[in-house]
Amino acid sequence: MSAVPFSLRVALSSLPLWLIVVVIFKEMFRRGFLIGSKAPATPATHVPAQPVEQRPEPMVTVPTLPPELTDRILDHLEGDRQALANCGLVCRTWLPRSRYHFFRELKLTSKNTKQLVQLLRDGPAIGQHVSHLAIVTLREDNSEWHVDLLPKVLPSLPNVTTLELRGRGAYQSKNFKDIAPVTSLKFHACEFAALKDVTTLLCAFPRLDTLTIESTLIARGEEDPSLTDTYRPPIKNITVMSSALNPEPFVNWLVSGGVHEGFESLTLLPIQKPALIPVGKFIKSAGPSLKHFEIALLEVGPEMFTDIFEEHFSLSHCTMLRSIAFASPFEYAMAFQTGHASFSWIASMLSQVTSRDLEEVSFTVYPPDTIKFTTPEWKHMAKLLQSDQFKNLKRVRFLGRCLEDTEGNNIVKRIQTVLPDLDKRGLLQVEIEVIQV
Repeated sequence: MSAVPFSLRVALSSLPLWLIVVVIFKEMFRRGFLIGSKAPATPATHVPAQPVEQRPEPMVTVPTLPPELTDRILDHLEGDRQALANCGLVCRTWLPRSRYHFFRELKLTSKNTKQLVQLLRDGPAIGQHVSHLAIVTLREDNSEWHVDLLPKVLPSLPNVTTLELRGRGAYQSKNFKDIAPVTSLKFHACEFAALKDVTTLLCAFPRLDTLTIESTLIARGEEDPSLTDTYRPPIKNITVMSSALNPEPFVNWLVSGGVHEGFESLTLLPIQKPALIPVGKFIKSAGPSLKHFEIALLEVGPEMFTDIFEEHFSLSHCTMLRSIAFASPFEYAMAFQTGHASFSWIASMLSQVTSRDLEEVSFTVYPPDTIKFTTPEWKHMAKLLQSDQFKNLKRVRFLGRCLEDTEGNNIVKRIQTVLPDLDKRGLLQVEIEVIQV
């Protein structure tokens, strides 16, 4: 304190302590004791820029579904070709399933076959997806347009199981040797010069199980199919709809090759009285193996079928029959302008049934058919269905077709009225289909 002047000591002694502390701190700030003195200026030097380290942005995890689930989702788009085409462009994992459904059904015409040939060259795996193939010959086409093109396409389609031939093409067995796995074959609006052409074509498919002939003309030809050739495809199901063919040589060809031994289902819509004789022969040969039978019989007048049913046609041989269906007499009478429709032949066939395994009897009816419910043949048929002969039935089905809902309601009431016992037992099932004109 001796270094401090006397006058300053007197001044400090007269000040409050807190003020002295404030003055001291202010002086220390002024002199830089608390902030630090200013560093001397140094000449500017160039410092090379250091590369800025780019830190990776955090990964965004997009939720994904297992392929099994995306495949199931794509399965629901079956039939929507535009949606399947779009899905095939989304990612690689979606492409196989999209292609599977997109190319599952393929239709060949004279206009698109050349493009398909090129497509199969660029992507041979595409042909693996095709399982249903339709070959269509249009009216303006040359009937042999496919002869040169099919050999270029069919070898790339090894998995075709369903084949449909449409139109008046010259379909020959040699053109289909590369799709032997076919199990189902359909002729639609085709024309064949002889039955032999058809049977030769059938033999080109060693796994053929189901045959459908629809709106097709098979001429008699000069020569029937050979009965000495023992090979026949293992056909188990035949449907003939609105077609013209001579049934006798066809039945002889089937029976001579043993097709009847494992045969299961026969549908004939419709046939005429003379055809009942060869059909009866086939049914007798099939016997217990036949499980389903469906028929529509054309009546060209008020003729009786007693002579045919007694001697040539009987369902009594089908002791393992499980279902039988009868088409509408009115529907085919109108379609073929026969002018006559009745239930007499249906009652006769039902009376022949001996199978204890019969589970279902089906009928298709229109409003004019229900008018016949008051006739003796219908009353006889209704009595049969409610008798012990059919006590093992599980259902009697009616498909009623009409133009208005009110007609449908009337059909239901009439059926329930004439079959009260079946309705009470819960065996009667009636479905109404309103036809859109």
